[in-house]
Amino acid sequence: MSMEEKTYPDRTSFAVEFEGKKYEGEYFVENGILTVSSDWGTTSTQAGPNPHSIARMVLREFLEGAKRRGVLIRASFGRQ
Repeated sequence: MSMEEKTYPDRTSFAVEFEGKKYEGEYFVENGILTVSSDWGTTSTQAGPNPHSIARMVLREFLEGAKRRGVLIRASFGRQ
């Protein structure tokens, strides 16, 4: 009985600037589905022709939601 090795998609780290600070996220694409993860959420959507741009947009949406909830201050990095 042979065991197949499980492969995982490569993750791409990226950052966006939001209100003067940098915030990190990561994404991967598998079978045409883009999954974006950060300290503020994880979601999946169609990858489209430019997954990096979509990932940046999704992270900004996460950050806007975190700001509305008052939890944006945690886990930021970069200039103050």
